Amino acid sequence: MKPALAILAAVLAAVFGMMQPALPNQQMAFEKALALEDVHAKLPEAIALYQKVVNESGDKTLAAQAQLRIGMCHLKLGHKEAQTAFQKVIDNYSGQAETVRLAREQLSLLRRARALVERKDQEPATRLVWSGPEAGSVAAPSPDGKHLSFVDWSTGDLAVHDLETGRNRRLTNKGSWEQSSENALDSTWSPDGKQIAFQWENHAGHPVELRIMGLDGSPPRTLYSAGQDEYAHLCGWSPMASRFWRSSSPEDSFR
Repeated sequence: MKPALAILAAVLAAVFGMMQPALPNQQMAFEKALALEDVHAKLPEAIALYQKVVNESGDKTLAAQAQLRIGMCHLKLGHKEAQTAFQKVIDNYSGQAETVRLAREQLSLLRRARALVERKDQEPATRLVWSGPEAGSVAAPSPDGKHLSFVDWSTGDLAVHDLETGRNRRLTNKGSWEQSSENALDSTWSPDGKQIAFQWENHAGHPVELRIMGLDGSPPRTLYSAGQDEYAHLCGWSPMASRFWRSSSPEDSFR
């Protein structure tokens, strides 16, 4: 029996010896790709190596990070493939909350930049009004300059930041990313500062909706639902929006 046990132990050791290097090798490949990207600026080579990690790694956390870096490399190269790469993070790695959050934020920035280019808008003069980890990249100032509406990327909810007190307040309450993949995007204030119109990405029959809600806690109303091949973007409120809101239907209050 002892020779048989010795043979079995040798076989098991050989099998485990073959299995063990797999994960460390993928980690090494990821780190090599990171060096190619950040140190040597060899972005095409980095993309290829990141893709190898995505295809071969059994570690979801590592694979999601590699897919995110693919998007960042394409972004640095100015490639339109960046949007597809970030979307794959959201679609394929829903369990990796932090990596998915970063991908969502990059997608939002890309869509905002694309909309600005299509409208041929020029960047306005800017000044720092809010900084820190919670500072939203998709934010709009209130008419009195005391508040900012923004996307709280910890959940995807529409929220308001008070520039005087520094406090945040969520206007929507969709739940965690695990409960719902919906999220707010751009927003704009009514002239009287009592209502906010905003984009809502629902990933259902209508990918993007234009909604409106008051700051008094009233539930949001849907103004327009874009079709599968459409994209609805906010431009602003009409000068008479507040009166229309009081006297007409919500659809008439926003032009």
